[in-house]
This record gives sequence, C-alpha cells and structure tokens, in this order.
Amino acid sequence: AVPSEVLASEAVSCLNRALAALRDIWEEIGIPEEQRLERTDVVRKHIKSLLDMMVAEEESLKERLLKSIALCRKELDTLCRELQLGPFETEESTILQMEKNLRTCVEVLQKQKRDRKQELKALQEQDRALCDILCTALFSIDTGSVPSLDDLNRYRRHVASLNTLK
Repeated sequence: AVPSEVLASEAVSCLNRALAALRDIWEEIGIPEEQRLERTDVVRKHIKSLLDMMVAEEESLKERLLKSIALCRKELDTLCRELQLGPFETEESTILQMEKNLRTCVEVLQKQKRDRKQELKALQEQDRALCDILCTALFSIDTGSVPSLDDLNRYRRHVASLNTLK
C-alpha cells in the first residue's frame, strides 16, 4: 500500500481507539447514553472543524501555487518577447514542480535581461567617450528595448574598431 494511505488508515484507527476509550471512560463514570451521544457529537464537531481547517489551508496553498504559475507564465512571455527568444515550453509535471521550474526560469531570464542592459550601458559609455575624442557619430541602437545578442556583438565590434582607430 501507498505510505500516505497507510498513514490515513492509522489516523482512522487512532480516532476509533480514542472514541472507544472515551466510551469506556463515560461508561465507567456512569454518564447516561443521551449525554454520551452529546459528548460524542462534540468530539465529532472538533475533529470535523480541525480537518476542515486543514483542508482549507491546503486548498489555499494550491490556489497560491496556481496563481504563481499564472503570473510566472505571463512574466515569461514578456521576457521571451523582450529577449527575442522563442515561446517558452513547459513540460507536464506536478503543480509544485511546475511552479518551481517556472519561477527558476523567470529568475534566469530576468538576470539575462539585466546583464544585457548593463552591457549595453557600458558599451554606450565607452562609445560616448570614444565619439567625443574621435568626433564620430554614436552607434545607432534602440535603447528602449532589451538588446539582442546580435546587437550587443555588433556594438562590441563597433567599440573595438573605435578603440583601434584611437
């Protein structure tokens, strides 16, 4: 049997043993059947309340994970567009694994985006300094978007040729 099923049946056994023990105690004390019923109902309500609360907490966790998955997918779509990458493919897995994978991918792509923008900024500063010295025009690049790897390579070559010229 599956370990979780074994544990579940043990929980049911614990409950049955506890109820049997309570019935024995109530009988020894001499509590009438009507009051025993009431007390058993109080036990039932306590247990039901506890289990309902636990189920609600786990449902809430599932909802948070699903919300996180949706947000990550949206963020990934945006990052893939900005970084000029193909659409992001996810393999089927559990909710927990999928959420973790998507979150990790978002972090990786955000880092790529930051790195590209930082390199662009550094190249622009070098370009500006060299253009001031050489009286040439600045390299033409769209600064509003995240540069592609090709853009960065072209810009690197341009700055290198200006350095050689200098």
